[in-house]
Amino acid sequence: MTTMARHLTPVPDPNDGTSHTPPHDLDAERAVIAAMLTNRAAVTEATGTLIPTDFYRPSHEIIYDAILALEAKAEPIDVITVADHLATTGQLTTIGGRATLHDLANQAPYGPIGYHVDIVQDRATRRHYVTAGLTILQAGYDLARNPQDITETARTALENATNSRTTAPLGTTIDIFLAADTNDEPTWLSPGFLERQDRIIVTAGEGTGKSTLLRQWAVQLAAGIHPFTHAPQTPFRVVLLDLENSERQIRRKIRPLVHQAHGLNPDNLIIAARPEGLELNQPTDRAWLDTLLDQTRPDILIGGPIYKMAGGNPNDEVDAKPAAMALDRMRVKYDIALVLEAHTKKSTDGQAKNRAKEPFGWSGWMRWPEFGVHLSDTGEITHWRGMRDERDIPQMLTRGGIWPWSPVMDPDEELFNRICKWAIDNQETSFRKIHDAGIGAGRTKISHLLQGRYSQRWAGVVHQIGALGDE
Repeated sequence: MTTMARHLTPVPDPNDGTSHTPPHDLDAERAVIAAMLTNRAAVTEATGTLIPTDFYRPSHEIIYDAILALEAKAEPIDVITVADHLATTGQLTTIGGRATLHDLANQAPYGPIGYHVDIVQDRATRRHYVTAGLTILQAGYDLARNPQDITETARTALENATNSRTTAPLGTTIDIFLAADTNDEPTWLSPGFLERQDRIIVTAGEGTGKSTLLRQWAVQLAAGIHPFTHAPQTPFRVVLLDLENSERQIRRKIRPLVHQAHGLNPDNLIIAARPEGLELNQPTDRAWLDTLLDQTRPDILIGGPIYKMAGGNPNDEVDAKPAAMALDRMRVKYDIALVLEAHTKKSTDGQAKNRAKEPFGWSGWMRWPEFGVHLSDTGEITHWRGMRDERDIPQMLTRGGIWPWSPVMDPDEELFNRICKWAIDNQETSFRKIHDAGIGAGRTKISHLLQGRYSQRWAGVVHQIGALGDE
């Protein structure tokens, strides 16, 4: 009865003094609860936004709280399981028994419930501010209180209304914080490279091979192969989310990688193809991705490109930022690492050497990840943002070998790749000028390298530079 009184106490209209019940929409509440009892995607959509006290009717709050309890234990959610949970907690009769749950389930709307969720949240927010307004109104009429006291009451009431939807402490003292976990070691998904909840964005120009690199990482991490050392490691479950290629294209490109992995457990690698892209700034697609992660429970999500993760203008914060926030919520909720690909921005003068290394689109993507790396045409890896933690990421990859991309272990190979990058960027093949550019080797070493072991590959680079000059 106390909960019901808290919800149903009428409030006066300041315009005419008549009493009204606080803002609410029972139809929207019923739609949300009904959908959650019949559709797992609706559970994902609602629980990512609403808290129990957002519901105006006490029985709806109790049912929603029961659904949250089942969701936290990853148990099935339907009329039977919710009724059993409420019977166990002694609340089944409070909500009207099993008949109430069956009646609600029969009212389930067709399609997504994002609109209904927004209504429930909106009315809850309005109720909190109505409560704050009444508190301020009563303080103003109390002539025994001084103006300073009324000001403080008003400030506190508005702060409480603003923070009313926060369900966890906003902070903790340092002693409790440090005592919470005595093990601060990284929870590696790939030793020295990838930790749980890491965010990595890999950028490159079109056709460079970044998609191939990310597919390779997905297969290797799922098969228990370290992406850089190729040493055995613990296999993890990976979702590869491809937002550009069709299923036929993905099959053609990933089949040889799976064959190379030798004994990959198929349950460890889940492929999700969405060539039409996602709009994570919209409730329906947020629910789709959340449901995918809920059903597969991966350790790592690899995919992209990021410009196809939000509808609207990829350069606009209004469209792109909600996608980044949605990814962050799911990263924390499922304790996963995110490895995403992104195209680089076009150069302003049309010269490939002047093309930016940062991701195309909203500028916030440059600050969002812990690690932002760029893959050049020649396999050089550079960091376009400072690393927030130390990682053993090689400075150079090379094409070919047992995998499409392999880390450069040979110093001569790394030197040759540096020479090729400088020569292509500057369209210059003179040994003297290459040496003077500070490549890191003497003129004799450069000459020996380019006229000996790498002469054929260097001839290809010279031809490429000549072709560029003829354009």
